[in-house]
Formats: sequence, C-alpha cells, structure tokens
Amino acid sequence: MAEEASRLPALVTLLVVLSGITVAGIGAPLWGLLAGGAVMVVLSAGTRTRTAR
Repeated sequence: MAEEASRLPALVTLLVVLSGITVAGIGAPLWGLLAGGAVMVVLSAGTRTRTAR
C-alpha cells in the first residue's frame, strides 16, 4: 500500500468485511466493497475541491 490515498479505504473495507455484518440478506464482503468505495469517493472529492481553488 504505497499510495497513502488508498490506505483508509482499504482499512475501512477490511474492517467492514471482518465485522461480518449482514443487512437485508447481503453479506459483509459486498458491504465492505461499498463502504471502501464510498470512502474513496469522499476522499477524492475533497482532494479535487482543494486543487480546484
């Protein structure tokens, strides 16, 4: 994990998957991917906002 921008989304993905959460019959692996992707989108949106100014 050389890129610092990918560390937090990877950690969130791992933690959600390890939690074993199941919501509406959907298992932890899918929720982990969705949570990690959401964190990555939020972080990249913040980076784009800062560089645009």
